Amino acid sequence: MTITAYNPATSVSPFSLLTSDGPIPCANLATARAIRDGRGADPAPVVPRNVEQSFGCFVGGAGYDSAVTWVLTGRVERCHNWATAKVIARNHPASVTPAVSVKRIPAGVSVLA
Repeated sequence: MTITAYNPATSVSPFSLLTSDGPIPCANLATARAIRDGRGADPAPVVPRNVEQSFGCFVGGAGYDSAVTWVLTGRVERCHNWATAKVIARNHPASVTPAVSVKRIPAGVSVLA
């Protein structure tokens, strides 16, 4: 049985989650209630929305500006800050080698023929 309690006198954090193992410090009452109710324990998996995301990305590619570079297309996408870039790269890890063959077509050659 778990109990959410506010006890500023006896705990390090004013908000704690009391379990049989002892208090678990929480940032606030909402966090204690979420842990008590079992929410937020395992984040939902990130599902790629397109082919570019399925091949993943890595952090960097825009010099000092925060960005991620997508493996399949080589497109550099700027991010708000480095923390955002790291989260995107962690959610879409880069695959080693894309299974796509890219060939340069010489000028004057028609691909429709």
